[in-house]
Formats: sequence, structure tokens, C-alpha cells
Amino acid sequence: RLQVRDGRPARERTMDDVERNLLRQSQLLSGFSEKVKRAISHVEKEIVQLDMVKGKLAGDLVDKMAAIEVDQAVLGVGPDGGANSAEISLRQKHDCLTKTPHTWARSTA
Repeated sequence: RLQVRDGRPARERTMDDVERNLLRQSQLLSGFSEKVKRAISHVEKEIVQLDMVKGKLAGDLVDKMAAIEVDQAVLGVGPDGGANSAEISLRQKHDCLTKTPHTWARSTA
């Protein structure tokens, strides 16, 4: 509506309450538009940071899963939490226990 009013000849351009309200609304909308643009920019930056953290966490998870597999293989513990039968018979044959950091401390004392 302001554009229509601006297109009028100079003699018809008068400032009335309607035009004042239109100008105020236009300024308010411009302000809100800028706030929304800033908020979108901020959210986009946060998304990038969260994606980086997500990538790091996914890498850590892969590393931890690999470490668990190595620990289970070294300790002879199966995925269900129990030792496999070959490992048990080997321990019984040699009369030895699985060495863990807790048993290391006891055996060196």
C-alpha cells in the first residue's frame, strides 16, 4: 500500500493516520525480518557445530566398539559375557586365570 501511495502525484501525498500506521508496520516487519535472518544464521552455525560433534562421537563409538572386541578376544570372553569352551579347557589344563589389571596388582604385591 505504501508503494501505491508513493506513486501518487506530490499534491496528493499527505501524511494521514493510515500512512503513519503503514510506515510503522513496515518498520516493524523489517525489524522482525532481520531478527529472523539472524536467528536462522545462528541456528545454521549451531547445526554445523553439532554435526562436527556428532562425527567425533561416531568415531569414538567405532573406536570403543573395536576396543571392546579386542578386550573380549584377549580375555576370551564371548559376546554373551561368558568364556568359550576352548578357553575354559585351556585355562583348566594350565591351571591359570585370566590376567586383568586387578589380578596384576594382587599378584605383584
